Formats: sequence, structure tokens, C-alpha cells
Amino acid sequence: LSEVEVNGIKYQPLSPTSNLVEKGVMLFSSTVAPYEDEKEILNDIKVFIHKYLDISEVFEQIATYYVLFTWLYDRFNEVPYLRAIGDFGSGKSRFIQTIGMICYKPVFTSGATSTAPIFRILNESKGTLVLDEADFKFSDMTSDIVKILNTGYQKGTAVIRCKPNSFDPEAFDVYGPKIIATRETFTEKALESRFLVEEMEGGKVRKDIPRTLDEDFYEGALNIRNKLLMWRLDNYFKPIERRQDLIEGIHPRLN
Repeated sequence: LSEVEVNGIKYQPLSPTSNLVEKGVMLFSSTVAPYEDEKEILNDIKVFIHKYLDISEVFEQIATYYVLFTWLYDRFNEVPYLRAIGDFGSGKSRFIQTIGMICYKPVFTSGATSTAPIFRILNESKGTLVLDEADFKFSDMTSDIVKILNTGYQKGTAVIRCKPNSFDPEAFDVYGPKIIATRETFTEKALESRFLVEEMEGGKVRKDIPRTLDEDFYEGALNIRNKLLMWRLDNYFKPIERRQDLIEGIHPRLN
């Protein structure tokens, strides 16, 4: 089918010949794959992350649950972000590539990208923004990224921009999970409080971690995405228990 109509609204999938799909900017599942239970999926995610990425044990657990969360994030009203911070060669790019590859509809971009298409891609895809080298060189680009990050953590809050060569306003929905890599912290404290952060120290890396990524990496990621798509379909309409536990020593926003 080229389209599906529900309650008078027609839905059309993104074309498989889209340049964003062909170039690997946006990734999708290829089918739905069976799984035994949620424990199996969590184990698959954790094993995949551990195989390709050297991070702390605590953050490995956080990242595992964050990946699962992205596949149901649109059932929630707020999302936290993941961030790797560190200098050149510390493993930041591997961090966002490994974790981002198995998140829900990841959109891969970098500091070399102008910000205008990021607004539009997020508005259309409703996926996970994976942003490398988010320390933009120019203040206006930094300001735009800060707008996306400051606004995109909460459902129902759009970024308003004027259309090109026009004063007509245009609203962009940038709500969704985000995984970014930076060399430094942001100066805005409110923005900093939205991140779950892993400090990448660089130096020695576990000897069992592949130095380059081969076909096994991409095939393994696709297999996990296929299982996660089935998990999303199985769980999307189930009731959610919204726990109110407070974790001592954690900023209220992260709580």
C-alpha cells in the first residue's frame, strides 16, 4: 500500500528512494522480528553496546534502558537526553554511533550540518536525533541547537521560525530523544540539567572492542531494531505506570 487512511487522514511512508534514507541519515527497521520476552531484548541491547563501546558499567545500564525507552518515548510527556563529553579521540563518536544505531528512527547529523534541515527532519521523522560534534563554531548555529535541545524535551512545545524570505511563522515539533557528543559543557545551566552524561576519558580502550566497524555491526544493529519494532507494536497501547520515586542527590528535572 502506498498510503493508509485513518479517520479521514491519509498517511504515506517516506519514500525508500529518499536521499536521507539512501545516504543513511535516517535508519529504520526492515521488518518485525520475533523475540521471547523483554529480558531478551534488554540483553541484546546491552551485549551490543558492550561489544562496541567502552563506557562505565553504570552508564552501560543507563544506555540500555534509554534505547528501549526511545521506542516508546511518544507515550511520555518528557524525555531526557544522553550525552558523551570529552576531547578529540576520547570515543565520543563511537558512543553516539553505537547507541544511536539501535534507537527509534535515528537521525544522524553533525556540527558540519546547517541547523535549518535539522528542524525539518525532526518535525517530519519524530525520531531520535543523533548529533556529533554539537559544539557549533558560529553563535547563531549554537543558538538554534540550544533552541532544539531546550524545547525538544517536552511534548507540545514547538519552535517557531520564520519561513525563508518571509515573515510568515512556521512551527516545528522537535520533541524526542537526543544523543549528542560535545567537547565542552553548555553555558546554560537549565540546558545542562536535561542530560544524562558520560565523561569520555580516552586513553586505554578494552582490547576486545573492534577498532573499526564491519558488516556484523550494521547487521547486528538492524536485527535489534527489528525486534524493537515488534516490541513497540506489542506495548504501545498498554497502560503505563508513572512512578513518582525521588532519587536522592539527583536534580529535580532529571528525577
